[in-house]
Amino acid sequence: MKPYLCKLNLQPHEDEFGFMYQRQNCLYVKSIEPDSAADSCGIKKGDIILELNGLDTIYLSTNQIREIIEKGRQDRKLEMLVIDIDGYRYARYQRH
Repeated sequence: MKPYLCKLNLQPHEDEFGFMYQRQNCLYVKSIEPDSAADSCGIKKGDIILELNGLDTIYLSTNQIREIIEKGRQDRKLEMLVIDIDGYRYARYQRH
């Protein structure tokens, strides 16, 4: 239920991190490719992406998100702070 930092590193044979994302009210993982960098890190379908390379995704445009991921592909590494949907809902809606 707590956020966790995933440090994705592309292997020499990989060109993609192995996840698809979608933005609605938040940025979430739409799908995971088996045996990919994202899968190896433990990212699951439905996880919420809170940060990309230390930048809060709430404040990023769709173009900025694409650019960060593309730069990550070029650099062969990407950091993602993710949380599962239950943790996200708890943190967002259980404020006192």
